[in-house]
Parts: sequence; structure tokens; C-alpha cells
Amino acid sequence: MRARLEKRRDKLRAEFNAGGETLAELARERSNLESVLLRIRGAADVLAEESAAGDGADADAELGARVQERLAELRREIEDGVQRCAALDARRDELEASLLRTSGAIQVLEEILGAAPAAEGSPADAVPPSTVPSS
Repeated sequence: MRARLEKRRDKLRAEFNAGGETLAELARERSNLESVLLRIRGAADVLAEESAAGDGADADAELGARVQERLAELRREIEDGVQRCAALDARRDELEASLLRTSGAIQVLEEILGAAPAAEGSPADAVPPSTVPSS
């Protein structure tokens, strides 16, 4: 039974480590997406300002139409990006909850196996503070 519990603990540790790597990857992806959204918002703001400041000259009608079309495209891209951010956040939240459950399971197995208390850098310490339930 001890060997089976140790094997299970080791498997959980591997899963925990992989989850930590995935969490870091999600954070990088979210950061990159936020940068792209910031640039798109900047472009949309400039086009919206220029569109509002238009002098109504007939020669600029075609250009004004192109500005409005591009502005609509940018606004759709912003909405898509916001939805992607929300999906990444939901995935991160699910992963953090899973990591908490996994670290709890590892801790219990270590206690049962008589292992030393969780040391610094153990799975129980690696879960981001935002995932620790407040009392």
C-alpha cells in the first residue's frame, strides 16, 4: 500500500508541476492579449476622434467611409479580445482550483506516508495567493 501511495503522490506532484507551467503560460498569453488590445483601443480612439472631427467635405466622403469601416472592424476585434480574456480568466480560475485540490491531496499523502512537513517550494506553497480562500 505504501508503494501505491508514493506512486500516487509522485503522479500528483507531476500533475501539479505541469499545472504550474500551464498557469504561467496562461499568464503570458493574457499579458500578450492585453498588449494587443491596448494597441487596438489606441487605434480605435484615434479613428473615432478623427471621424468626429471631420469637416464634412465631399472629397473626404470616401475616406470617412473607410475610417468608419475600419473603426467598426477594430471595435469587433476589441470585443473578441475581451471575450478571449474572459475565457483565459475562467480557465486560469479552474486551473488554480485544481492546483489547490492537488496540493491538498499531496499534503495528505505526505502526512500519511510520514513525510516531513511541507517545505518551502512545496506544492502547497506554490499556489498563487489569489486562490487561497479567505476565512
